[in-house]
Amino acid sequence: MMPGFWGSHLGIIDFELEKVDNEWTILDGMSSLRSIEDVEADEDVREAVADEHQATKDYVNAPVGETSAPLYSYFSQVQDDPTVQIVSDAQMAYVEKYIQGTELEGLPVLSAAAPFKAGRDGVTDFTDIEAGGIAIKDTTSLYKYPNTIQVLKLNGAEVREWLEWSAGQFYQIDPNSTEEQLLVRPNTRSDEGFPSYNFDIIDGVSYQIDVTQPARYDKSGEEVINPDSHRIVNLQYNGEEVSEEQVFLVATNNYRASATPIANPGGDNIVIESPDENRQALVNYIRDNGEVNPSPDNNWSLAPIDGDVNLTFHSSPEAQKYTGQVEGIEFLSELDNGFAKYSINLAATSDNNDSPDEGSDEDESTDNESDEQEEDQSSEDVIKDETQLVKNDNQKVYSYSKEAKSVTINKEAISELDQDFSVELSNGKATLLIPNKLFPEGKDVTINFGEVSNEVAENNKDAVSELVDFSIIADGEDITEFSDNPITVTFTVDKNKVNNWEDLKVVYIDENGDQKEIISPISYNKETGEVVAELTHFSAYGVFEIASADNGEVLPDTATNQYNWLMVGGLLLVFGTTTLFAVRRKRLQN
Repeated sequence: MMPGFWGSHLGIIDFELEKVDNEWTILDGMSSLRSIEDVEADEDVREAVADEHQATKDYVNAPVGETSAPLYSYFSQVQDDPTVQIVSDAQMAYVEKYIQGTELEGLPVLSAAAPFKAGRDGVTDFTDIEAGGIAIKDTTSLYKYPNTIQVLKLNGAEVREWLEWSAGQFYQIDPNSTEEQLLVRPNTRSDEGFPSYNFDIIDGVSYQIDVTQPARYDKSGEEVINPDSHRIVNLQYNGEEVSEEQVFLVATNNYRASATPIANPGGDNIVIESPDENRQALVNYIRDNGEVNPSPDNNWSLAPIDGDVNLTFHSSPEAQKYTGQVEGIEFLSELDNGFAKYSINLAATSDNNDSPDEGSDEDESTDNESDEQEEDQSSEDVIKDETQLVKNDNQKVYSYSKEAKSVTINKEAISELDQDFSVELSNGKATLLIPNKLFPEGKDVTINFGEVSNEVAENNKDAVSELVDFSIIADGEDITEFSDNPITVTFTVDKNKVNNWEDLKVVYIDENGDQKEIISPISYNKETGEVVAELTHFSAYGVFEIASADNGEVLPDTATNQYNWLMVGGLLLVFGTTTLFAVRRKRLQN
């Protein structure tokens, strides 16, 4: 049992106990999550932490500087954005000062930054800061992660390929279709999704993204899936085409420098590893300038499309107040999930895109096709040390950026991990969040996302997700039970197969294909198609739509599809026989 992230839900374990001969026995139990939304604060606790709470509020509300224009991220996935611009400006200023007097001085400095708050964590997960004062709390909205600054030394060809992967957040658009086409992939790690934090904008060069072309790379950036495709066009530096051999310094963060194969495939491109956080560089930049102008320089844009295309994307309903300040974007409607639908007219924005500020240009970027990525992934990945994982101190999670069917974590790497953290692994169909306490000391551990047999798949073809046979093996021994340290699983379901989201259940399936146990999800997301549940033992699992079932219900051995049909037939036979005897008896009486 885990609580909700950021204190949103209280995790509750409820046991029914019996005391016999002075010993307690557990008769029954269940776990649940309880929202704190409507819970009143405890006055004793409030009073006990009042001084510390006020000191924290005073700190986060402390002024840093001024902004001459609003900072909002509502359109950060479809056009150059002020929240990304100010981060790039701060990173470039930091690096340019850092390299003074070194052998790197004189090399052109670029900056890679991504829209961190673009709705990934819900409809309120956007930055919206009015023109005027900027406080410490605002800088945490502009840069939400505790990353540190790192600098890569890349050539023009590597910069271009980085942008090709980044452009994978867009669907391929059919320029000949007049039907509505969704432009931006879901902001998730699902098969269909592309997290906005991977949509890197590289400032200092200019480029355009041709979304009518197919993606060049898969979602991970490891495989070229369309070698003849190029989405990045007109990539320029200071008005001149970028050559393949041209050398650049690219300011970024430790996550991107160490965890992105396309930016640093051999691990040798890092030339600066600063101890300073990107967020602190942002604070210092604002303080040094007093007042900043974060207006985007339009160094990138979506290439205009000839034809009457109908393009839409999703953002917050709050973005409506800024549609009058941007060209080509209009509000259409609010959606059931709380988000809103907007249209974008690339032809209408083409004039603005064709004449960006100095350093702006056009370039090709890629889209990532997760289906091919899943098929092409390697059979087994090996994590040899902690540096292959991305550490998130706020969520206490180590994330492995690759998608793989099998991952082995060496005992040396396990010994380096914080015990109160978890490791996040994914095969593209399902994601596991495994508590580090589950890993035994001194043993290599392999986590498998296995496939079920054809017979099992056939017996459970009404599943709305992929069936995955999970296993954890420590030096040859299966770890099958982990009630004390449950594993969180996230399935991606086929939204077209779901009729009632409230009836979705995660089901344990044995080796014969029989459904043995029903598990109620912790949560589900209709927009992303993600269903989250907790597992206490491993075998095959999948998501099914089940009209009524209790959490933890153990199904009988006869609970198979074949048995269910036999039961229906038997009931019909009994009903028919009873009716026949009743009719005959009535005739005899007459």
